[in-house]
Amino acid sequence: MERFSELLRREQREWARIHLQDGIPQMYSTLWHKPISRRLMQAVGMETPQLYAHGVSLEEALGAVLERQRGFVKPETGGGGKSTLGLVKSGELFLNTLSGEKASLGVWKDHLENERKLYRGIGHRERWVVEELMHQPGTEASPPHEYKFYSFAGHILLICVRRAVWMHGRANAVFRWFDSDWNPVSTGAYTDRNDNSLLPADLAKRERLRNAAQHVSHCMAVPFMRIDLFDAQYGIVGGELTEIPGASNKFSARWDATLRQAWHETAGRMPEEIRTGRLTEVLEMNRHVAEETRPLWRALLLRGRIQRVRKHPVYTLSRFFRRPFHKPRTI
Repeated sequence: MERFSELLRREQREWARIHLQDGIPQMYSTLWHKPISRRLMQAVGMETPQLYAHGVSLEEALGAVLERQRGFVKPETGGGGKSTLGLVKSGELFLNTLSGEKASLGVWKDHLENERKLYRGIGHRERWVVEELMHQPGTEASPPHEYKFYSFAGHILLICVRRAVWMHGRANAVFRWFDSDWNPVSTGAYTDRNDNSLLPADLAKRERLRNAAQHVSHCMAVPFMRIDLFDAQYGIVGGELTEIPGASNKFSARWDATLRQAWHETAGRMPEEIRTGRLTEVLEMNRHVAEETRPLWRALLLRGRIQRVRKHPVYTLSRFFRRPFHKPRTI
């Protein structure tokens, strides 16, 4: 039985190729690139953190932090909060908002470079994003909680509350899972970092968070999307949109089956909604964003093809020309 993550990687993208057009499938396949995810979140009416710099080198990113006296630095691609830093000017140094440590920008630059070498390998040319530093309401710099909604065309099935922490010298996180009614559940994911003391927002804020996630989910043109929201200093803020979440290969058999069933039901219903015009406005909005971000996703897809050719030239070129091939013998 294929897992939920495999279903998303194979069947959802095939579903999009069959039922969507005008660049929408390509846009969704590149949502891991944060500027594209951010633009789609803005298009559905969600507030997003102010962008200070994107697509820049690490030196330029830290220069933007120096200019603004604060900022949140993260890689342009990637997830899980890896290689991220919230920094605030404190005297002659910069405060790490997670660890409480103070150091020069040069020290934090070395830290981020070492982190990316660990996760991406030496020689990888990383580009960086600097955003406005969000914080919990009523605090100066405490990172806000993140609410991850596993949604199926407006239906919320699962909620993950994430709290950023500093663990073993790097940014990490602890989690707690809830069903759509905010009842705690055990999903089998992140069991080593589960925090039962992590509580959801107050009752009124829970409802606003869920309503915002449902609104965003209704605007998606594919059966599943994980929608990340923050409870920040000026209210609910849109984070990222994730087509294939990292935790989706770690669910227990029961939750994996529940998520697969929800996907199949939604994927079976949406084509009729497309044919009858119920999703016309949704598709038009997605079409507009796909056209606006076309230069970005086309470059990303081309870069991916080039990387595959470099890695497996015989296999990739034979697929391109649809010719049989024989893998070289290994000696």
